Amino acid sequence: MVLQFRELFYMVGIQTTMKRDFKPNNYKGVIAKIPTYNFWLKILNFEKFKDEIGFIQERKQKRIKDRSNHLYFAIKDIRKKIREKNNPNYKGELIREQLTKDYIDVPVRKIQKIEEIEYNDYVYDIETENTHKFFANGILVHNTDSVYIVDPFHNKQKMLEVKDKIINDIKATVPFPQNSFDMGVDDEIKYMFFFKGGNKDKDDAEFDTDDFINKNLGLMKKNYIYVTKDDRVVIKNLGIKKKSNTPLSRKIFWEHLVPKIKQGQIKFSKTYIKSLIHDLLEKDIKLMALRKDVGQIEQYKSQTSLEYQVALKYGSGIHFLIPNTRNIGVGKGKSYCTIEEFREKKLKIEDIDLSNVMKELDYFIKPPVVKDIFSFN
Repeated sequence: MVLQFRELFYMVGIQTTMKRDFKPNNYKGVIAKIPTYNFWLKILNFEKFKDEIGFIQERKQKRIKDRSNHLYFAIKDIRKKIREKNNPNYKGELIREQLTKDYIDVPVRKIQKIEEIEYNDYVYDIETENTHKFFANGILVHNTDSVYIVDPFHNKQKMLEVKDKIINDIKATVPFPQNSFDMGVDDEIKYMFFFKGGNKDKDDAEFDTDDFINKNLGLMKKNYIYVTKDDRVVIKNLGIKKKSNTPLSRKIFWEHLVPKIKQGQIKFSKTYIKSLIHDLLEKDIKLMALRKDVGQIEQYKSQTSLEYQVALKYGSGIHFLIPNTRNIGVGKGKSYCTIEEFREKKLKIEDIDLSNVMKELDYFIKPPVVKDIFSFN
């Protein structure tokens, strides 16, 4: 119950600490018949608690007001004393130590281990309103962000010194800085390419400063590729990473486009892409087969759904189907047939519906150049 209350407080931006008495009460639990202990929840943001929640009883509400005033004047008094001593760190470490000792008692836990795992798929940035904090597996976490800095001097040591100065300046402006607040260098980047985002038409209320700057350019943050100095390709928020993509588009991207991206090229002609598609499908038509996993026909309510039609004709289970423009197989609007049907009906590469492949690779296709009759001179 105490942990649940603590999470509720954090959801409205109220910080708390918790402690338990080590001496058991005389009362024993009704069910377990074992000693019980008192848990204490200490509210740190008194003024916010008073405004957001408060008490019904006036005497308790007055106690919140008195305590918050006491904390405010304590901060002001400590800063005044340190400032009088001409200490440049009057906003920093001494205040934190004094107030942590006397009033706040903020619990800090050191990270024991950081472990990297191989993962090549989407990750999700969960954001909450106002506090930007939430509990994950019982741990209070906060959003992080990325900063990309151009180093015109190519001096990494100098860049790290500037980074440290920025961090120290930020810590000096808050009363309770945490040692865990820092910036690390994830990558040293050789090439970086931004793309037009599919969310560029979202409501302005969801935009941040970078989005407003780039909106007219059609470029959105977190929609990019960069190449590191050691030739790693890092992809952020691009559909080419989706597992649902066709095997063909994945093969074209990783085996044919990525080597060129590492050399600084990011856009390719539609003719080049189409030639890759044709050459690869000539060797292996199964690259266009899409995986469809369907259940028993009884579980589908709509008889027009693709899943229902696949289950009806081919049975439940996993099927690999090729989209085609010849109305072979199943599907309304777009048809899908098995590899066996494709060969039996003697379909050709020209009969394959390649719209999904072109859409998946659209990021990397050069836009068409439109010229009038007077522009060829």
